Amino acid sequence: VEFGVSNNGDIYLATLEEINERGGIYGRMLEPVLVEFLPVGSTEADEACLKLTEDEEVFVVIGTPLNEQILCVTELHETAAVVANGMNAERLERAKAPYVTVIAAQEVRAAGFVEVMTEAGVLDDVEVGVIGSIDVSETNFRSMVQAMRNAGHDPVEGLIGGNADDLEQSAREQGLIYQRMIDGGVSVAISTTGVPLEIANAFDSGYEPDQWLLSTVMTGRGLTDAGVPHEYLDG
Repeated sequence: VEFGVSNNGDIYLATLEEINERGGIYGRMLEPVLVEFLPVGSTEADEACLKLTEDEEVFVVIGTPLNEQILCVTELHETAAVVANGMNAERLERAKAPYVTVIAAQEVRAAGFVEVMTEAGVLDDVEVGVIGSIDVSETNFRSMVQAMRNAGHDPVEGLIGGNADDLEQSAREQGLIYQRMIDGGVSVAISTTGVPLEIANAFDSGYEPDQWLLSTVMTGRGLTDAGVPHEYLDG
């Protein structure tokens, strides 16, 4: 059995190695195929999909294709996927192969996130903002905004457009959003983008609120690679 791996390679390779050391799955050893890509936009994601499904003809793809990127795997190439991306009814219905995500439905995650933050007192007497990107997390963004409203908050919204691979345009739009957050007195911002570049752009813009990260794709290593110094990160 060949497994396709699309991101966070070291973690996946170590996990598959341990599974093999325990005898594999029903005695079958797992053969990883590692392909890393930039999840912003679709160009590199499509290239990774084609390599895994057409060139390598893997049995299942594991990784972090975002939003509609998953359809290249599960619909176009009818390949099974176990991924860390948001599932919705349309993507599940269009899939022509088994499709599993380890992330709960966006509405459930957002409501739980706000509940925990409320219980911890993080949202007491502060102005709150929600940041997102159509490219990466529009569903997460809108779910978080609604969860905030349901909890009695009126968040400042910051959703940038679909800029695909134009990172410079994304940075410019994010700069305008950070200014909106500053003008609104936002001291606690929730990022739903799931990519380190958004935090790096905030740092470069001099906007340094308390940022809470909804997505587990946001890692310390990823932020460091994006140019955010360790002293900027606190837990």
